[in-house]
Amino acid sequence: MATRNKFIGKSPKKRGPGRPRKADAINEVIPVGLTKELVEALDAWCEREGVKFRSAAIRRFIVEGLQRGKR
Repeated sequence: MATRNKFIGKSPKKRGPGRPRKADAINEVIPVGLTKELVEALDAWCEREGVKFRSAAIRRFIVEGLQRGKR
């Protein structure tokens, strides 16, 4: 009796994880190293201003800083 090849190859097309991003909504992640004191100050500011996430606070600082630079 002839032997059979029991290897089943994988599909060449592989789907990526999660939902695909919209072309106009691409955000780039840029890691930033902060000191412990700066993180504590940022967290205190978030608490005062009602900002839930550090990333949103940092984004807000950058946008406001760039707008001031244009004046």
